[in-house]
Amino acid sequence: MSFTGVKLPEFDMLISKHAAAAQRLDDLAARLHGELELAGLDTTPAVRIRKLAKEVSGEVSDLRRRQQLVRDLERREIIMGWPGGGGSTLLPMPDTLGAARGLLDGTLAADAATEAIAGTPGAAHRLLGFAGKGADPDFAQVLLTRLGAKGVTELPAALSLQLDGRQQDERPEKAMRMLAAVLARGTDPDNRAFMGESFLTELIKQARAEHRVHDVTYLGYQAQALIWQASNGKPPFSARFMQVVGQDVIDHLQSVSLQVRGIETP
Repeated sequence: MSFTGVKLPEFDMLISKHAAAAQRLDDLAARLHGELELAGLDTTPAVRIRKLAKEVSGEVSDLRRRQQLVRDLERREIIMGWPGGGGSTLLPMPDTLGAARGLLDGTLAADAATEAIAGTPGAAHRLLGFAGKGADPDFAQVLLTRLGAKGVTELPAALSLQLDGRQQDERPEKAMRMLAAVLARGTDPDNRAFMGESFLTELIKQARAEHRVHDVTYLGYQAQALIWQASNGKPPFSARFMQVVGQDVIDHLQSVSLQVRGIETP
């Protein structure tokens, strides 16, 4: 994700000036139209100015949406600013509204997931509100970054324990499908959400480790398998994921099989 630095006071002033310019242009168009019409002259110049005023008004609406997202991000401390000249704060801002929304939603989803793992009542239900966001690479990258491989591995157990599935909208599979789509994107080198080779390595480490959530102890691969099973193949897990994590699953199962048979592994 790329960012453009925007100083908040200057950003607020930019919006204010744009709004004032749009209003002045609209007033000018109205006065000019009336004068041209009284004089019996062509009103096309006034129509063009009014069209320009509408374009500027549209820009104001877009800037206000960006302003609200920036303030939401700042309030949640999603992006830390640093001191700028004149006492202002230089705040990194996503280049697109979609990226900003993905950043915000990914953080809120990660907060809900972390709280669900900790056993906070209602957190798993909040996470369900983001079930349709799995296709967004910005959302996926932020969610995986904040959860880490450990959080990803611990979340399935927390969801299963907190969501009883008695209602269709509260089934853990709904959140698991989102998690599967996010993990598939984050482990695909060709996807913008790719988390890097170190994340794949950490997934293996967490998969081989024992975890404990809400007094339930399990092997990491048991939880990660639930994520894989929830995938609908859109997108599929990448060839690189299969080469790294998939191969380790095979190696691990072979090792366990040999241990059960009393054969020491090298």
